[in-house]
Amino acid sequence: MSKDKFLITGRGTLGVEMKKYAKCTMIATMITLILASAVQFLWFKYDSILREGWLRISYAGYTSEEEPWIRFFQSAFIEKIIPVCSLITLAIVLIYMSYDVLRDIHSDEESDEGSFFKRFLSKFAAVGICAAIATAIHTLAGFFGNGCLTYDNGLYLLGERSFLPIGGYTYDEVVTKYPSVNVKIYIFAFLMLMFVFLSLYLFASVVAALANLSKKLANIASLVLLGTVVAVVLMANTSNLVILALVVALIVLDSVFLSFVADRNGNNRQMI
Repeated sequence: MSKDKFLITGRGTLGVEMKKYAKCTMIATMITLILASAVQFLWFKYDSILREGWLRISYAGYTSEEEPWIRFFQSAFIEKIIPVCSLITLAIVLIYMSYDVLRDIHSDEESDEGSFFKRFLSKFAAVGICAAIATAIHTLAGFFGNGCLTYDNGLYLLGERSFLPIGGYTYDEVVTKYPSVNVKIYIFAFLMLMFVFLSLYLFASVVAALANLSKKLANIASLVLLGTVVAVVLMANTSNLVILALVVALIVLDSVFLSFVADRNGNNRQMI
């Protein structure tokens, strides 16, 4: 079997799957981290123009060069730029993951007994490891994007920034000593990625095994089922604990079904 065919069928080892998913997830997440680092560097510019002891109840007192910086970092845009980039990265991973899983499930090459389950484990492990690393990188990017490193009198300190509205249009900065990042958001994104992967693998496997459809129609049916399930979970506003329980349940269901398919294929070949 040629290397290209080996990669197309998705029947490689964990290392092969890791190589595929690392190219997609790591490049996308590192771009987010680089952008967040640039935002953190700009926060130092913000720190450098702050005046000690100045209660900022208006923009009076800032020079014409300083005022645009102050307005920019006290705007809502700076709070959304990194989370939006993280969502774009997640979308890229989901698109590639859907393409890779559907291509793997509907491979034309005959399967040896147990290969379905082995392929599932390799791909699941690769997605999980890459997603966990990406989650950690996104959390660090969120830390930088929030400007949790502050510059004060030549020292770089850890601090959490917040801005209090005064008069409905201006802000007074508050910095606490110990910064925090909303890690729950990134954990939710990680669990949802695993939930989507497991649901897609299960639905695609069921459709491919039980339905007499063309590959294109089978993929559409699988994606429709996946979209329905994910939409229900999101609209139910489920907690991370509930999604974790769903992920565990899907692991069991995928394992049972793929083992059944492998046994059935083995029995069919014995009868032939």
